[in-house]
Amino acid sequence: YWNLFGELGNEIDLFAREEWKNVGFQNKDPSSDFRGGGYMALKNLLSFVEEEKELTKIMCIEQNEFFLAITSINVTMFLKNFFGVLKGIKTLTCTPSELKRFARWLRISDSPEKLHHILLKDVFWSYLLRKKNNPQFVIMQFNEIFLSVQKIFEKILKMRSCQEFKSFITIYQMRLDSLEIACRK
Repeated sequence: YWNLFGELGNEIDLFAREEWKNVGFQNKDPSSDFRGGGYMALKNLLSFVEEEKELTKIMCIEQNEFFLAITSINVTMFLKNFFGVLKGIKTLTCTPSELKRFARWLRISDSPEKLHHILLKDVFWSYLLRKKNNPQFVIMQFNEIFLSVQKIFEKILKMRSCQEFKSFITIYQMRLDSLEIACRK
């Protein structure tokens, strides 16, 4: 947080500060939000913030009302559940062929983080676009956006042209580019 937004301040109070809410945690102790997302959720959030510094700052603008941290954790939880790697839960949302594809993609060292980053960006740009097009849209309707993005992810994943990770990223990036352009108009 402080690498992006300011001074570190008192290191003793690092884990109990109101400022954590500014980046989308639910309260002043961020550790309580990670629950089942665990280390992977933390790793994905840190990776996103490091790779997308400018976008992170945009996401955290108060007027955007976007809860970056908790959304990132939820994206990680969705991916863990979808691909059946959620500890203690034996349900699998993806098809066997999608699971095989994911296993192939895991050979690419940063593929889990890239999947997370793409979905997090999609949620953000979709959310902003919905707010722009519907001034009555309220944060309580956020789950609609999240579910919509999940369905789009699944639809793109099923495309024959997305068998390779690079193809999936390229096709999904076109979607993200169009969403960002629509938001910035």
